[in-house]
Amino acid sequence: MIKIVLPNKNHQGPCFGVKLALEKCLKIKNKRRWVIYGKLAHNRVLNKYLREKGLKIIDSLDKAKNKKIVIRAHGINKTDLETILKNKVEFLDLTCPYVKNLLNKALNLEKKDYRVVIIGDKNHVEVKNVCSFLSKPVVIGDAGLVKKLGEFDMVGVVTQTTETLEKINSVLSAIKHKYKNVVYFQTRCSETDQRQKKAVEMAKKVDLMLVVGDSISANTKNLVNLCKNITKTKLIKTEKEIDKKAIRDVGSVGVIASASAPSFVVKKIIKKLDKIRQ
Repeated sequence: MIKIVLPNKNHQGPCFGVKLALEKCLKIKNKRRWVIYGKLAHNRVLNKYLREKGLKIIDSLDKAKNKKIVIRAHGINKTDLETILKNKVEFLDLTCPYVKNLLNKALNLEKKDYRVVIIGDKNHVEVKNVCSFLSKPVVIGDAGLVKKLGEFDMVGVVTQTTETLEKINSVLSAIKHKYKNVVYFQTRCSETDQRQKKAVEMAKKVDLMLVVGDSISANTKNLVNLCKNITKTKLIKTEKEIDKKAIRDVGSVGVIASASAPSFVVKKIIKKLDKIRQ
């Protein structure tokens, strides 16, 4: 019989920030009067579910058309926030607490004349939004590129909330080697850390890891990359992508959700796996 290995329930659904944002969205009354500015989280199944519940998702404030605004888990850029405040538009701020912490740490460093360096992906919406509030932020995701940075007297380092510990350690080491005055604040999400550690632990015990999430999600891709270095790994969005033959050919399967994967999707996946192994 196929053995199914599962993490604790906290890792069988979305992270704290996404879960809280989703719950608050579903509690909104008169949903037709509201729009979500940008994808609530990087998961197409989740966003489709929200649309089915009556919440429209827009990619520009110009499309708000006198609607109330929901600010997604990744936050909002400075220009758009100023526009909302200037026009006195009612809004619900669902920015993840960890993203807010990252922004606050970066702003405080800048006030103290540190050049803010963010370890992460410059194209990720979370990083873009944080950078919009800073004067001269530097974003770097490769230790090999640190040598190309300019000369700064004081460097304040923070990280994208979903970044891997391996990359952080690598880039931070290079930064400390190049600069004498470096201050580092841990702004990585604690749930990201816990999920990644659990994923690695599970991957060592199974023949196949199933990471539930979406390819547009940074934290999902990080989980996949960590697991595939240890065992056979597959990214799946829903239970429909489970290959019955592939499952029956292995002795054990591990299932872990990314930070933006809905709980109801994970439950369906586990239910299907149970049926396959019978």
